[in-house]
Amino acid sequence: MNDIFCDILLKSVSASMACAVVLFARALLRKAPKIYSYAMWSVVLFHLICPFSIESAAALLPKPESVIEQDVLNTLTGSDGPAYYYADDKTPSKTVAASDGDDSAAAPQSANAYYAAQIFNIENFTPASISWLWAACVAFLCAFAVVRYIRIKSMLFDAVRVYDNIYSSDKVIMPFVLGIIKPRIYVPLNMKANEMDYVIAHERTHISRRDYLTSLIAFFALAVHCFNPLIWICYHLMIRDMEMSCDEAVLNKNLDAYGYSQTLLNCTERTGASSGWSAGRVSWTAYPIMFGSVNIKNRVKNVLRYKKPAWWIAALCVGLTFAVAVGCAANKPISAEVISIIDDMPSDEAIAAITPTPMPTQIPKPTSTPLPNMTPSPTPKPDTKTNFLVVGEDKSGARTDVILAVCFDSATAQFDVVSIPRDTYVVMPKETIAEMEELDLTPPHSGKMKINEINAYGGKEHGMKYLRQYMEEFLGINLDYEIELNLKAFDSVVDELGGVYFDVPKRGLYYNDPYQNLYINIPGGYQLLNGKQAEGLVRYRASYNNGDLDRINVQQEFMKALIEQVLDKENIFANAVDVLKGIMGKVRTDFGITDIPKYVGYIGDIKAENVRFHTLPGEAEYFSGGWYFVHDETEMEEFIKEIFAE
Repeated sequence: MNDIFCDILLKSVSASMACAVVLFARALLRKAPKIYSYAMWSVVLFHLICPFSIESAAALLPKPESVIEQDVLNTLTGSDGPAYYYADDKTPSKTVAASDGDDSAAAPQSANAYYAAQIFNIENFTPASISWLWAACVAFLCAFAVVRYIRIKSMLFDAVRVYDNIYSSDKVIMPFVLGIIKPRIYVPLNMKANEMDYVIAHERTHISRRDYLTSLIAFFALAVHCFNPLIWICYHLMIRDMEMSCDEAVLNKNLDAYGYSQTLLNCTERTGASSGWSAGRVSWTAYPIMFGSVNIKNRVKNVLRYKKPAWWIAALCVGLTFAVAVGCAANKPISAEVISIIDDMPSDEAIAAITPTPMPTQIPKPTSTPLPNMTPSPTPKPDTKTNFLVVGEDKSGARTDVILAVCFDSATAQFDVVSIPRDTYVVMPKETIAEMEELDLTPPHSGKMKINEINAYGGKEHGMKYLRQYMEEFLGINLDYEIELNLKAFDSVVDELGGVYFDVPKRGLYYNDPYQNLYINIPGGYQLLNGKQAEGLVRYRASYNNGDLDRINVQQEFMKALIEQVLDKENIFANAVDVLKGIMGKVRTDFGITDIPKYVGYIGDIKAENVRFHTLPGEAEYFSGGWYFVHDETEMEEFIKEIFAE
């Protein structure tokens, strides 16, 4: 059941992307005949119910899996080992404060569950907790439709056949089509002859187009994807387009538009607000298809202004409908590179054979400066220098394993980038712990932690605030903006640029950790790295003698290579667009659109040699089985003054 539900989630994402395209195309065709809008909904319906997907290079939509394929198959969330300690001799438990890994380990889950968790940004995604609730909702909606059909059918057992498949009954208030194999048209008893002509023409058009089957299938798809509000909206719009297109088809038979619209109004008035078959109460169900059941006001307006389009307008509408059908019915194929990644994945037996290494639970009293009180200091903003806090989230989005203080000097068009080691040892003061408890957050028990865990304890709402406040007190500067990127942004930027050339250490980088879904396999030598490989390079530290400090050096060298490529004079503006495409939707920042004009003029003046990288002065120290970074206060004071002071 869990895998079925997760597969439905992925199909719902694919259908939602198709919905977005259809809604846009539908807006372009708002004054065109509704048959074209109605036809385009078949693309969405295909994505909702088809058990397989078609791949085509001409497709507009990516597969939902491919959007996050690099993360799912090769997400490199650190290389410190699984974040587990042993609470007893047998059971591993997850902890945030005591972990020395780059991520909190997650329980094994199916590929579909993992894809769904990444796409919907759900932490600790457990489909078992909601899959049965989803199944119950689907069963309820389907049962409702079946019971409704049986009830209506039983009420019409004494209906009298007028001719052909047309039946009349005193229990019928509004004309409708009912049935699956041999659908019947039911009309009210003693209906006027002139109204009967319009009604029969309308309902026979529904039958000839098999709209009663389309409505049934669409309702089933709605039930299966009942958790997606966009599908409910699209179902409603599809029914509207179906009825309006049917109205237009009837008018093409040279029937009077005024008489037809008056029949619509008359039938609707007869239903009454309390009728069991009134428009408002049945428009979202599968049975029946009623003559005046949907959006009468707009239908009447559409009927009165409808004119058969010129041939060239019809040709344009057909072309757009065909383009949407071709572009949205299929998905872009997953690249051969990703397929090779899947083939190279370790077997389940190999993954099961790996056991997490126990991590220490006790950390000694620090010798470094405790975390200061989280109160921002009103430091005046420099005239020419702008300071940024740039952080890179780990895969879970909890820790900020890449922390940079960046200073841009507009007078010299120079960037200074200071790397803050993720293992910098801090202690949260009692005042801040009390503040977190008032906010119903869970502070560290002893207040001791690494700097990259501040964001985790503060949570999504308060984490960056605490980190920014600490960095301002710690460095003694004012941070004007903050930029928070996730792993997808890094991968996407590298891939949008076509890869980055880099000289990988000759020994190569090899590391596998299935608990973090982390697989690094990069041979040594000068080569072009794609997003997945580049992420492995900057996350790797398994065999470095100085742990995180050596990793920071590699990160800085790679960023130099990346910046040199971005700032290539011949392609600088094209590369800038690629960078924006890569980070679109994957960045949280208070650097707004109104701030861009202040700095866009400096793009042409920035040179790769004007970007300087630094590392916070200090040294690594080993405490109780783990490495921590202790900064040098005396040296850091001069260091910060040289970089950030005017």
